Amino acid sequence: ATYIDKDGNDIETVQTTVSDMNDFIREIAKVRNIRKPKIILGCDGGQDKILVTAIIMEEDECLTEDDEKVLDCYKPTGKNRVLVVGKVDGVPENRHNVELLLNSLQLPELKQEIEVVCDLKLISIIIGIQTSSAMFGCPYGECHKIDEDTNEMTNKRGLYVTGSMRTCNNIVENQKAWLKATNGDRTNLKYFKNCEFEPMKLRKDQGDQEIIFMFPPDPLHINYLGPVNDALELLEKMYPIVMCEEFYVKHNMKKEWTRKRG
Repeated sequence: ATYIDKDGNDIETVQTTVSDMNDFIREIAKVRNIRKPKIILGCDGGQDKILVTAIIMEEDECLTEDDEKVLDCYKPTGKNRVLVVGKVDGVPENRHNVELLLNSLQLPELKQEIEVVCDLKLISIIIGIQTSSAMFGCPYGECHKIDEDTNEMTNKRGLYVTGSMRTCNNIVENQKAWLKATNGDRTNLKYFKNCEFEPMKLRKDQGDQEIIFMFPPDPLHINYLGPVNDALELLEKMYPIVMCEEFYVKHNMKKEWTRKRG
């Protein structure tokens, strides 16, 4: 398959994908005695590869804590049962390459609805908006931040103002309006909710589906890294000496003391 490298040049590489996802899901469900399959896809890139995985489980399956301890290697979300359905090596994670790999799986032809689990960067790539550092960088809603001091819109640190929930349809509307009004001038994307591309096709009827129900929020960045980093930064401002000369040293954490503190 022809992908592109980090400089935008064509590159020939090997792509491995499941040829018929419906047959694949049906056979896995048969072997695992799954009556009503639920499909959760995972997608990630890095280290010059892009990988798509699939969890195939019973729609209403719910394991207790004791079940998970006993069946850790056999539960549908365990490492021994997550299945690789698409993979390409030697390419960076960008829109062209991700779309090429996902299109090869013919996901809109699936008989079951799917959820896709990936990080915020990849969600933005798939739905066609700019990165989280953009003025409207939230993939789930048309939200923006305001500066606490000036009360003006900002893409820096600030307070979030909620907006309408994003759907594939309103992303397309904003993207087409941007193209018509500016002839594709990227400097004006912030006036069109930073919608640069049409969302990739993952479902037949995805138009009015809210993005948050297609891509569950990423727990690593949203629950763990983001709040923890904010808390550490606030503690640095409150207790600069203790944090930088005692806390980080005690816990063997590397933190450059680059900002001037009072």
